[in-house]
Amino acid sequence: MSEQLSRERPATESMNESEPESAPDLSYDSVFFVLSNPRRRYVLHYLKSCEGPISTGNLAARVAAWEYDVPYEQVTNRQRKRVYTSLHQTHLPKMASIGLLEYDQSRSTVKANAELSKVDFYLEVSPKQDIPWHSYYLGLAGLSVSLFLAGVVGVLPGVPGVAYAGIIALLLTVSAVYHARAARQYRFGEGDLPPSLRQSNNE
Repeated sequence: MSEQLSRERPATESMNESEPESAPDLSYDSVFFVLSNPRRRYVLHYLKSCEGPISTGNLAARVAAWEYDVPYEQVTNRQRKRVYTSLHQTHLPKMASIGLLEYDQSRSTVKANAELSKVDFYLEVSPKQDIPWHSYYLGLAGLSVSLFLAGVVGVLPGVPGVAYAGIIALLLTVSAVYHARAARQYRFGEGDLPPSLRQSNNE
């Protein structure tokens, strides 16, 4: 019997050692799940504006200030504790499990990681824009082609081809600058307020 147990034990140990650790899953679904909650968006914004780890208490106070629309110094213990409990029990562990941040529960510290910068990709589209950017650029491309053909055919006599090229270049430049500025207001870590609060103030 003892000989049989000794033969079975290594097989059991090797099976345990071969079990893979659960890897973070930074998928579309997981990212949009995080972005669907304002409290989690506030966390991402503050983390991206900080360097190095920050305390969970400080993070909770910052988030509470935005949620209750009060200055950071005027956040009450009750407000901070309510946010802290939610972050500690639910939000931070979930966000850490999909790889958006590093959460050390024993030290009560939170730190952004490299994956957090990828979230900006999902914020490029303005939800309140009447015309999507891809439709806008398709229209701009059509206009540019029309101007080019007009220059080739000579619809407007006396207008050199370089003038048509200059108009097209100007349209592309103005559009690119406006697109870049519009995209910045949806990025985390830009300015003092989270994106949703900046948009509300601009309305």
